[in-house]
Amino acid sequence: MIKDKSLIFLWRPLQKHFGMQKQILTQATMSGYSFPKGFGVDENLDTDGSFQGDKTLDDFNADEKAVQLINHVTDVLASQKNSGNVMLMWGDDFTFMNAGAQFKNLEKIIEHCNKIGTVNMNFMQSTPQTYINALKFENIEWPTRGDDLIPYASDPARYWTGIYSSRPGLKKSLRDASTQFGGHSHIFARSVLKLNQTEERINDIMDANFQLLDALGVGQHHDASTGTVKEYVANDFTNRIQKGLDVSRKVYDKEIIDILASQFGFTAKPESIQHCTGSQNDTVHDCPMEANKAKKEILVTV
Repeated sequence: MIKDKSLIFLWRPLQKHFGMQKQILTQATMSGYSFPKGFGVDENLDTDGSFQGDKTLDDFNADEKAVQLINHVTDVLASQKNSGNVMLMWGDDFTFMNAGAQFKNLEKIIEHCNKIGTVNMNFMQSTPQTYINALKFENIEWPTRGDDLIPYASDPARYWTGIYSSRPGLKKSLRDASTQFGGHSHIFARSVLKLNQTEERINDIMDANFQLLDALGVGQHHDASTGTVKEYVANDFTNRIQKGLDVSRKVYDKEIIDILASQFGFTAKPESIQHCTGSQNDTVHDCPMEANKAKKEILVTV
C-alpha cells in the first residue's frame, strides 16, 4: 500500500451488490494510530524527553524535534496519493495519562515547526471532519478496494486471524442481545406512544431500553465484538450484556402480558414467559418449545 500510494482509499466491501453506492473513505497510517516515533512524553511513558525550546538550557532540542517531525511528515506524504494534507495520530493504547502535559508539549512543537521557513508546511491541531473536508478539497481520484482487509498484520509476521472466530460465546451474546433489542424496542415504542400511558411506565421503558442499548454499545468496541480481549474483559462484556437483557426483558414481559390480555383476553404470568432468539447455529434443544412440549397449552408470540 505504501509503494503504490494507496494508504488512503475508497473501501467498497459490498461493491458486488451495490457498486459505488456503499463506500467508505478509509485510511491506513504508517504508524497505526500511534504517535510519531521520538515524541513519547508522559509520566506513564517518557521514552523520548519533552520538547525544550529554551536555548539557554542544556537540554534544548526544539530544532531537532522539529526536523524529526517534518521528516516524518515528508515520509508520510511520499506514501500518499494526495500531497496537500497529512493526518498524524497522537496517542496509543495504555500510553499517555497526562492530557495537560501532552497538549502543552504538542502546542510547543506545532508553534516551533510553523516558525521554520524552509519548508512549506503548516501544522495545526484538527478534527476528523476538518481533515475529511480538506481531502475533499484536493479533489483526488482515490484508489479503491473491495476486499475485507483480512488477514490483518499489525507487524511483520504478526497476523490477527481470529477476528471472525475468537470468543464465539461473546459474539453470540452480542448477536442474540441485538436481536432481542430490536424486538423489545418495537414493543416499547408502541407502548410509549399510547395517549393514556403513564409517565412512570414511560420512564421504566426508557430506562430498560437504554440499559440494554448501553451494554450493546460498549460491546461494539473493536476489541469486544472481535474477541481480541483478555478473558476477564470478555467476561465483563458478557456480564454487562446479560444485565441489560435481564432489565429489558422484565419490562418487555409486562408489555407482552398487557397485549395478550387487552387484545386476546389471554392471562399470563411473568414467570411463564420464556424467550427464544432463534439465532444461527441454534438447535431444537435451544428452543423453549422443546422443554415445554409435554404441556397441553403453549402460546407462541412472534
